[in-house]
Amino acid sequence: MRGTMSDPSDKAREDFFSEAQEIIETLSRNLLALDEVHRQSGTDPSLINEAFRAVHTLKGLSSLFGATMIGALSHHLEDVLDDLRLGRIPLNDHILDVLFKAVEGFGRALAMERIRLRSGIHRLSRGWSRKSEKWLRPQAHPWNIRRLRY
Repeated sequence: MRGTMSDPSDKAREDFFSEAQEIIETLSRNLLALDEVHRQSGTDPSLINEAFRAVHTLKGLSSLFGATMIGALSHHLEDVLDDLRLGRIPLNDHILDVLFKAVEGFGRALAMERIRLRSGIHRLSRGWSRKSEKWLRPQAHPWNIRRLRY
């Protein structure tokens, strides 16, 4: 006797979570390598490009699955990485700190998106969504990616 077939959208959603987690872990490893290169007074454009591509991919995936928190953070981080790639801003300790804090933010956002998307409810509660929306507003970010002064 066959078991019941799960909804294909459940499988796709779980694949999204798995892929997003893998991208975030890869981004973290790239940033650690970039930090090491920076500490040796250098820079590695290929690591910056890889980080940019990872964030760009994460932004695209998050839009497909309605993961708005991850999408918003990806959008802002992509701008910072693009500025780095194009030489508009220098790689320094402050920028690296912003990048590492963004990785932490991705982890928190992914956990919140898992709850929200698995529950099938767009807003779990009025208070929770206000907190998460406030967390996304640029002035609420402790590292304030959008208003970063170079």
